[in-house]
Amino acid sequence: MTPQKCGVKKHIKTFPKIWGKLKGEQNNMNTQYEIAKIVTKNQISDERIDKELASLSQEKWNEQCALLDKIMKEHVENRKDKPAEEVMLQDLMNVGKANNVSETTVWIAYLKWMDVEYTVPDKM
Repeated sequence: MTPQKCGVKKHIKTFPKIWGKLKGEQNNMNTQYEIAKIVTKNQISDERIDKELASLSQEKWNEQCALLDKIMKEHVENRKDKPAEEVMLQDLMNVGKANNVSETTVWIAYLKWMDVEYTVPDKM
């Protein structure tokens, strides 16, 4: 399944407050997890994220990510009274709660589904 690119993607690629904390780190899965933890304000262990990712089939993750994508598009567009990041975090939490996983795990699955990889800028 190819995810639709949307206005949500511009919000998930950059969260300026986190770059200073990760300056100089390699861009790998560990960095992806650390960024997701910062964005979601959750200090879940990497091992727990891996367990939660494995708790659902790829088909189920694809289904949940497609649903999340649809919901976030609607909410980011229609909830101008709140910052997009706040609206997105609430959506991540709702999908996580429905699947008994953390919002951080949902974020990681969603980024993989969207084929988004964070990069730490060379010059800050």
